[in-house]
Amino acid sequence: MSFTRKIPMAVSGVALALAALGNLLLPRAEALRWTCGGLSAVIMCAFLLKLIFDRKGVKNDLKNPVVFSILPTSTMALMLLCGYAKPLIGVAADVIWYAATALHVAIMVMFTARFVIGFKLQNVFPSWFVAGVGITAASVTSPAFNAKPLGQALFFVGAALYLALIPLVFNRLIKIKQLPEPARPTLAIVAAPASLLTVAYIAAFGNTPAWPVYILLILSVLSYIFVTVNMAFLLRLKFSPAYAAFTFPYVISAIAFKQGNAVLAANGIGFFSAVPAVAEWIAIAAVVYVILRYIMFFRAKP
Repeated sequence: MSFTRKIPMAVSGVALALAALGNLLLPRAEALRWTCGGLSAVIMCAFLLKLIFDRKGVKNDLKNPVVFSILPTSTMALMLLCGYAKPLIGVAADVIWYAATALHVAIMVMFTARFVIGFKLQNVFPSWFVAGVGITAASVTSPAFNAKPLGQALFFVGAALYLALIPLVFNRLIKIKQLPEPARPTLAIVAAPASLLTVAYIAAFGNTPAWPVYILLILSVLSYIFVTVNMAFLLRLKFSPAYAAFTFPYVISAIAFKQGNAVLAANGIGFFSAVPAVAEWIAIAAVVYVILRYIMFFRAKP
């Protein structure tokens, strides 16, 4: 299938964002959740066709540290979609969820073997957070699959990798400075890991004690501000498939702010209450904008 050659690997990041956005919008209308989940599933089917029918292109793409490091967005999306599928297919969703979690770990191992062993600073990108902290998507979804102990263990793995990657990524940004233009949108990924850890902690551990939520929420807000300030420059870049990086970080941040605010409110802290609503609308705008740019990209002549 020749059309699969035009499907970029990064499209799985859009599928992940849509699956997460559906969960964010669930309180507004269940139909919105299923619409987002359905679109996510369609994109993941296209991604799967890419893997099957363009193996040579995929193999070549995965030589790039940016592309390889965002590959786990596909397994993360699959984990979230299993939450949609569980009421429909029951135990089969559990099997797929465990398989997606195992595959995510396998990708982490392969990424480490290829790019961490024989380390080169110029190969470090913000997308490395996906390869590391992304495993906590299993923590977020673990309650639905009666796997909280596994989710709790993977939270600590993700948190440890986050602490290890923060100095590494920012050392690369400071020393080598400018990212190659096609990879610059990945700077937006900086907003995702702390927020993903916030949501993962609340899902796997609840909100007691509350102090880890406070710390993670502060890191989430700081990361969110850093990325949003830089978006003024990132949005001026020529479109590339890496635009997918503008989606999930904003969606997971909106979810983290919403759930974090609930914890704050339960402890008598009310100053944060307006933030989740604003972040939700920004997340919607980010996803819609990137989808429109992808549609323009696919409609363009080769």
